[in-house]
Amino acid sequence: MRSEDLGELVHAVVKRLEPALAGRAVQLRLPEDLPLVQCDYAQIDRVLNNLLENAIRHTPSGTPIQMSVLVERDRAA
Repeated sequence: MRSEDLGELVHAVVKRLEPALAGRAVQLRLPEDLPLVQCDYAQIDRVLNNLLENAIRHTPSGTPIQMSVLVERDRAA
């Protein structure tokens, strides 16, 4: 595992899925001081992609989608 910038990863997934979002608003709540996290980039990319695709698929069109990252102690959630 490597240290990764979770904020950059979230933004990359949202950008990649822009065509599927079809103009939906995506509200990102990321701490400004988000630390680097030890993770497998490809696996977290897949998780975030699946979460966002599920939100697109299972909510009414036009509904805003919120994604948040919280940092508690030494963990990001």
